[in-house]
Amino acid sequence: MNRYNKTLGTSNFFSTDTIGITLILVVSFVLRFYHFNQIPFNSDELSAIYRARFDTFSELINKGVLIDGHPAGVQVFLYYWIKCFGTSEFVVKLPFMIMGILSVYITYRIAQKWFNSTVALITSAYVSTLQFTIMFSQIARPYSSGLFLALLTVWFWTNFIFNNDTKKINCYLAGFIISGALSAYNHHFNLLFLLIVCITGLFFINKLKLKLYLLGGIAIFVLYIPHLHIFFYQLKVGGVGGKDGWLAAPEYSFLYEYLKFIFHYSKLEIIFTFIITLAGIALFFKSIKTFDKTKIKFIIISFVWFLLPLLIGFYYSRMVAPVLQYSVMIFTFPFLLIGMFSFFPELGKYLKIGLISFILYINIYTLTIERKYYKLFYHQGYRECAWQIKEIYKQTHKNIPVLVNGYGDFFMGYYEKLFNTKFNCVHFNIDTVNALKFNKLVKAQISDELILAAVVGTPSYYCDIIKETYPYLIKKSLGYGYEMFYFSKQFSKEQDRKYIVINNPRIKLENKKVIQNLKALNYVLDDDHSFYFNKDIEYDANYITPIFKIISNKYNNLHVSFNYYPKDTIANPLLVISTEDTHGKSINWQGIPLKTLLTSDSLSQKIYYSVGLVNFNLKNKDTILKIFIWNKDKDTFAIDDVNIWTEEGNRYVYSLYYDFK
Repeated sequence: MNRYNKTLGTSNFFSTDTIGITLILVVSFVLRFYHFNQIPFNSDELSAIYRARFDTFSELINKGVLIDGHPAGVQVFLYYWIKCFGTSEFVVKLPFMIMGILSVYITYRIAQKWFNSTVALITSAYVSTLQFTIMFSQIARPYSSGLFLALLTVWFWTNFIFNNDTKKINCYLAGFIISGALSAYNHHFNLLFLLIVCITGLFFINKLKLKLYLLGGIAIFVLYIPHLHIFFYQLKVGGVGGKDGWLAAPEYSFLYEYLKFIFHYSKLEIIFTFIITLAGIALFFKSIKTFDKTKIKFIIISFVWFLLPLLIGFYYSRMVAPVLQYSVMIFTFPFLLIGMFSFFPELGKYLKIGLISFILYINIYTLTIERKYYKLFYHQGYRECAWQIKEIYKQTHKNIPVLVNGYGDFFMGYYEKLFNTKFNCVHFNIDTVNALKFNKLVKAQISDELILAAVVGTPSYYCDIIKETYPYLIKKSLGYGYEMFYFSKQFSKEQDRKYIVINNPRIKLENKKVIQNLKALNYVLDDDHSFYFNKDIEYDANYITPIFKIISNKYNNLHVSFNYYPKDTIANPLLVISTEDTHGKSINWQGIPLKTLLTSDSLSQKIYYSVGLVNFNLKNKDTILKIFIWNKDKDTFAIDDVNIWTEEGNRYVYSLYYDFK
């Protein structure tokens, strides 16, 4: 048997391994190109396209790369790709989808070279069919490209370090240098992984190759020199979105939650994968006498390469600035799978094909049925909002004003062109438009109907503010990365009844204490539902209950409203919403200054506030909810008509990354 047959098992085109990897690649193609003309851009992709519209390369770097937090590689690629081929969703995503499929094949080749075809087929079957790799193959950001370049680097590295074929050694080194340099330009975690790979090679390199290997490392560094000023600038800025950016430091449960995510939050998927892993280990011990001991190093390498970037990213995120999130784990993810399944010996051809077929079936089932991947991913963000608005315009034949909470007119404008519909958009951003400005924005609309399109998190109490002017909700659409509300001043038979009825009746807070000095405020109040505060009263209007008595699930929104009567404009009490365990230990705490919730310029007014409980830690069914007013500055004021209620929130708001069941 020649060397080729020892590696691949047979040179026959119709061999078991060829059939197996062909099946896996066909499935990869179908899962990534399914309804390819309907795959939407997410906000990150639209932002990347927006930042690729500059006239000069220097503008691209200064205004499109430095501010982003990612290396220049993908942004520069998109800059020229868009100039050549345009900005249609499919055209922009195409290279990343192709790289996603190629990553499946390179994973197969690496695992096959390190271990055997059985390990290679099992691993590539998972890379082919898990949401983690499919989703990022369909997103034109530096994740699919980073996975492809990381694997390509490892492929050339493996052949250079462990292959004794001196005729191709220079080709392998050149491939390692080029793919390594491109990796460094793709993502900072690619650069970290490249450094780990290079250091790993020093433990296994043949002394005769050491000089070439070191020269290769120097060559990669030289190629990276033009990017150093970008690297140090972004390092100085800090974590994702800057030092005080949107990404929080990871919890100690990060790895546990990540593993649930990659295996679809599915008990079926997790149990099935666990059984396969155990079966591999059992077969390993059964055939341990014939196991090739030289393969042990690859088992160690697999787990080290997955865990080391995770640990570095985790502690950097907690001690310096947050950078660790699920997306950056994709570059080393295949090595976790290779390590898990590395214990499998070579199986018989029928067992091998049967096993990978079963893997493909289970993964596709949990992907499409349990995770509802295509339903959620293909109906998200600006595209879904724009489609819903287009349909409303089509049905009503009205140019209804649309309040768009987003990043700018370019984002919605892209889909106006795609759907050939001009929207009557009024753009605002929640970071700069408070409740007062928003209420004025609502009242400024000259229309009997109004649409709120939210593609950035919009507090649900903004809908309460809208209902002061537009009391009837005609339609409500919620999904991943968007919320759309259609309001009217007039009652309509088409009103969406299921959103009129809240989960439980409003709780109207009563005050049994004797109220005094209310007349000093020059307000006429209902004593039974009023609360008076002065320098002697710091806390009042307390509402305490086990939280699951008033909510149906963790996706509910909790609303609070009341009338506010301050003595003067200086008063600045806090509305406090907190949760505690049964021992009184704080779980979540929010203190919201009432000044930030004012909705008019008058002294007395209606206050609205809400909180999405999905952001609270509600794992304990005995969690206690506390709502009260904190008069921290000992001001004089009164409140009355306190109402507390809940409604069903957007359970799909984080659905592509978290469990929504």
